[in-house]
Amino acid sequence: MHSYFNKSINRRFLFIMMIVFTLAFIGIMTIFSIEASIKESYKVERDELIKKQNVVKELEHHYTQMILRERGFLAFQSQRELQASYLEGHKLTETLSRFQQFPLNEEEKQISRDLSLFTDKFIHQLLPRFEGLIEKNDYYAIREISQSGTTDTINSFLEYMEHSSSNYNQALQDHYDHFLKETQRLNYLLLAYVIFLLAIIQVAIRRITKDIGRPIQELSLTSEQLAAGNIGVYNTPYKNQLANREDELGVLTRSFENMVLSLQSKEEELYAHNEELLAQQDELTDQRNKLERSLAEQELVEAKLIQSLDEVEKNRTVLMNLNRLNHDLSISLDRSVLLDSVLAHTLKIYSMDKAMIVLLNDRNEYSSIGISKHQAEKFKQCIQDSLVIRLEETKEPFLSERTAEPYEQGYHENPIRVFDLYLPVYSSTEELIAVFISSRLGSPFHVEEINELTGVMNRVSLSLEKISLYEETESNRQVNQDIIDHVNEGIQLVDLEGQLLQTNRTLCHMLGWEDNFDAGLSIYSQWSRSLEELSDMDQGLTQYLHEAVFGRSSSSSYQYNITHPRLRVIKVYAQAIYRNQHKIGTLLVHRDITAEYEIDQMKSDLVSTVSHELRTPLTNVLGFAELMITRELKPDRQRKYLETIYKEASRLTSLINDFLDLQRMESGKQSYQKVKFELVALVKEVMDSFKYTTTKHQITVNHPVVNTTIYADKEKMVQVFTNLISNAVKFSPHGGDIIVNFEENNEQLLIHVSDQGLGIPPEEQSKLFQKFHRIKHDDRHQIGGTGLGLAICKEIIAEHGGNIEVKSELGSGSIFTVILPLPRNQELDSSPTKPSLNKEFGTVIVIEDDLSLAMLLTDELTESGFYVKHYTDGILALSEIKQHTPAAIVIDLMLGDSPDGWKVIEELKKSPETQAIPIFISSALDEKEKGRTFGAKDYLIKPYPPSKLSSILLQTLLLGTQNGEIHIPHVKEKEV
Repeated sequence: MHSYFNKSINRRFLFIMMIVFTLAFIGIMTIFSIEASIKESYKVERDELIKKQNVVKELEHHYTQMILRERGFLAFQSQRELQASYLEGHKLTETLSRFQQFPLNEEEKQISRDLSLFTDKFIHQLLPRFEGLIEKNDYYAIREISQSGTTDTINSFLEYMEHSSSNYNQALQDHYDHFLKETQRLNYLLLAYVIFLLAIIQVAIRRITKDIGRPIQELSLTSEQLAAGNIGVYNTPYKNQLANREDELGVLTRSFENMVLSLQSKEEELYAHNEELLAQQDELTDQRNKLERSLAEQELVEAKLIQSLDEVEKNRTVLMNLNRLNHDLSISLDRSVLLDSVLAHTLKIYSMDKAMIVLLNDRNEYSSIGISKHQAEKFKQCIQDSLVIRLEETKEPFLSERTAEPYEQGYHENPIRVFDLYLPVYSSTEELIAVFISSRLGSPFHVEEINELTGVMNRVSLSLEKISLYEETESNRQVNQDIIDHVNEGIQLVDLEGQLLQTNRTLCHMLGWEDNFDAGLSIYSQWSRSLEELSDMDQGLTQYLHEAVFGRSSSSSYQYNITHPRLRVIKVYAQAIYRNQHKIGTLLVHRDITAEYEIDQMKSDLVSTVSHELRTPLTNVLGFAELMITRELKPDRQRKYLETIYKEASRLTSLINDFLDLQRMESGKQSYQKVKFELVALVKEVMDSFKYTTTKHQITVNHPVVNTTIYADKEKMVQVFTNLISNAVKFSPHGGDIIVNFEENNEQLLIHVSDQGLGIPPEEQSKLFQKFHRIKHDDRHQIGGTGLGLAICKEIIAEHGGNIEVKSELGSGSIFTVILPLPRNQELDSSPTKPSLNKEFGTVIVIEDDLSLAMLLTDELTESGFYVKHYTDGILALSEIKQHTPAAIVIDLMLGDSPDGWKVIEELKKSPETQAIPIFISSALDEKEKGRTFGAKDYLIKPYPPSKLSSILLQTLLLGTQNGEIHIPHVKEKEV
C-alpha cells in the first residue's frame, strides 16, 4: 500500500486531500443538522405562539363588537344592533372553542372558562333580559344590572386581553432571542471546526512542500545553471536520493541527467551551428529591410488605387444615374412620371438639397423634392412675375446667392448661404416650355455642373416634345377609335398574316368578343375559328375569309348567319388596303342585316299574301262583271252576281283597310274617338255576327259581376274582338267551344278569348304579333289570312294603354288575354243631336280626278236633288267657284298633276267670298289631324258608300248653318 502511493505524487496528494475533505464534510454536515433542528424547533414554537396570539386578537375583536353592539342596542333600540350582538356572541363562542384547543397554562384555562361562562350568560340571559326591559322602557332596571358588577366583569376581560397580547409579544421576543443565542453558539462551533481543518491542511501542505517542493527547487537551480552555460556543474546533494525515487520526480531527475549528458556531447556542434546561424541572421536582416521598403511602396500604391477606385465608383454611380435618366427620358410617355424621374436622378447626381421643375403650359404641371405643396403652389401662381422673366430675356441659366431662411437654417447657429440655380428648358422652336429650379445649402454650383444640367434640360425638352407628339397621336387614334366604335357596322382590320390589328365595339358586341380587342383572338386561326363556331361551321364563310385575307381579291362580300344566342343575318364586306401600291392588310366590315333580311322576308310574305288574298276576290269581281257585260241575264241572276261582286268588294275593302290601319298606326296618324261604354255588350254584338257563319263552334261569354265599362274607341274595339273571335273560329277547324271570359284585377279589365283549336308552337309565340307573320305548319296550309290582324290588335290595345298576351299549347288550343285599364272620372261623350231638315237645295262642285268615282258620286248626288259640277283640275275648279258660288264642295286630296286638295282648300279659306262654303273631303289618305287644323271634324276615307256622302250633304245644307266648315264625315271604313 505504501509503495502504491510512493510511485505517484498525484496519488499521495489525492489521498491527503481526500482525508481533509472527508473530515470537512462530516463536520459541516453535523453542524448543519444541528442548525436545522434548532430552526425547526424555533419555527414550530413561533407558529404556535402566533396562532394563539391571532386567536386572542379574534377573541378581543368579537368580545368588543359584542359589547359595542349591545350598548348600541341599549342606546338606539335598533334590532339590527341586537342581531349583530347575538352574531358576535356566537362568533366569540366559536373562537373560544379554538382557543381551548391550544396548550394553555392555568391562568389561560381559568380566563377561558370565565369568558365562556360570561359569554353564555350574556347571550342567553342578559341580552334577552335587556330586550324585554327595552320593550318596557325600564331603563332604571338596565342601570341596576349594569351597576351590579356586569360592567366590571366586562372591563376586567378587556384588560386581560390587552395584557395577554403584550405577553404573547414578549414571549415571541424571548423565543427569538433564545434562537439567536443557539445560532451564535453553532457559528462559534463552525468557526472552531474550520480552524481545526485549516491546521490539518497546513500540516499536509508542509509535508507536501518538503517532499516535493525542495527537490523541485534543486532541479530548478540546476536548470538555471545549465541555462547559464555551466553544464559541468550538475552535482547536487539530492542527486542520488532523487534518482532513486520511484515517482515522477525520480523519472524527471533521471531524464534531466540524460539530457545534461546529451547537451554536453552536443555543445560543440551547437557552437558551430550558432556561428552559421549568426551569418544567416545578418543576411535575413538585410532582406527584411528591403522587404519593409517594398511594403511601404506597396501601401502608397494601394492608397492611390483606393482613391482611384473611389473616383471610378463615383463616376460609375453618376453614369448609372445618367443612364437611368436617359432611359426614362427615352421611354416615358407620362409628363408627371418624367418630371419625377428628372428630379430624382438629378438630385442624386448633383447633390442638390431641393429642386423643382415647372411646365409653362395651361395647367402649370410640376414636380418637386424638398419643397412643400404650399410653397410649390405659391411659386406656380407668381411664376410669370419671378426670375423666369430673366430666363426668357437672356435665354441663359441664372445663379443667385442668398442667406438661408429660418426654416432652411434648421439647427445650425451660424448663417448659411443658399445657392439657387434657374435653368430654362426650350423647345425646338426656341419657346420656353419649362423652368428648372434647384438649391444647395452652403455649396455653390460649378460651371461644369451647370453645363451638364443644361445638357440634361435639352434632353428633357426633347422628351417633353415627344410626349406632346405622342399625346396628340394618341388623341387622334382615340378619336378614330371612337369614330369606328360608333359606326353601326362591325369593323375588323387584319394584316397580311391575318393578325387582328384593330376592331370596333360594334363587332365585339355582334360576335360576343370582349370589348374592343381580345388578345385571345388575335391570330387568324383563332378569330376565324370563332366565326366558324358562331356560324355553325359555315364552310363557305371559312373559304371566303381565307380568300379575302390571303387572296388577291380587292373587294367582295359574303352573307352568313349567327345562330347563337339568336338568329342574326350578317353580311361581311372585304376590302384590301394598299399603301404605295402594295397590299398591307384587309378591312372586313360586318353588317347586321337581320332587320333588312326580315323586311325582305316580310315583303315576300306580303307579295305572296297579296297575290293570294287580292287576286281571288278580284277574279270573282272581274268574272261576274264580265258576265254581266257580255251576257243578257235575268234580273234575279243579275242581282245574285251583283251581291257576289259587292261581297268580294267588301272583302277587298276589308283587306285594304287592314293595310291602311296598320300603316296609320305605325306612323302615329291613327285617330281614336274614345267614349265610355259597356265592353261586354259590344263583345256580345260581335259574337252575334258569328252565329250564322259557323255551326261547329259554340261561342259563349262568361260575365261574372265585374265592371266592364271602359273608355275607348268603340269601332276599334269591335275590330279587335272581331279579329280575335275570327281567328278562334279559323284555327279551330274541328269546332269546339270559344269562351270569352271577363275578369277585373287591380283597376284593369282582363278579357280572355279561349278556343280548343290547333294551338300555337312555342317558338312562334314571340313572333305572333309581327305584321305579315303567319305560322308555317302542316295543319294550317288551308287556312287563309294576311298576318295583319293580330298586329293591328296589338297596336290598338297599346294605344289604349293596355296589352295583349297569349298562352297556348300545341294541339290544346289558345287563350288570348286583352288587358285594358278601367276608367276613373272620364265623362260620357254627349250624343250628337239630329239636325232638322231644311228644304233648300243648291249646286255641289265635285273635284275628283278618278272619273269612275266622280261619275258614281255625280249620279248619287243628282238622285238626291243636287246640281253637280265635276272638275278634275283644282285650278279650274277654283276659277268656277269664284265666279259661281256653290252650296258645297266635295274634294279629293290627291289630284294628280294639279295642286293637291289641301292647297285648294287653303285658297278657298283665304278669300272672304269662298271661306264660308262648306267643304267635304273625300280621300284615300287618312290625314284627319291636318284636317283639324283647318277646322275639320272628320272626313270620308275611300272606299265609302256614296249614300253616306249625300246623306251628310243633306244634313249639313238643310240645317242652314254654312259657316265654311270642312266636313270629314265619320263612317265605318269597312262599308262599301
